[in-house]
Amino acid sequence: KYEEWGLLQTPERKPNGYWVYTDVHIKQFELAKKALQSVIVQAGEEIKNAKEAAEICEVLCEASESEDSIVSACDKLVLSLEEATQNAYEVKQLLLEIKEM
Repeated sequence: KYEEWGLLQTPERKPNGYWVYTDVHIKQFELAKKALQSVIVQAGEEIKNAKEAAEICEVLCEASESEDSIVSACDKLVLSLEEATQNAYEVKQLLLEIKEM
């Protein structure tokens, strides 16, 4: 799959059918694996953030008369979105590193 996704260069194949993997292939694989793990973690975080956002919206609706509750809920939402943005940048950087190999 890594080759299909463009994350790993297709290795040379010997006449006997064996693939020849170089240090570059190994590094690409390690980075691709790390990027995919980050994506999985980020997806989990996004699900968590979506759940938290829904809870925050519920709090906002219930506490619409309390300005302090609204500000606190919005602060939590902003922090959650900042974390998701940072995770996305980290995954993008890993994928760019793989692509440049």
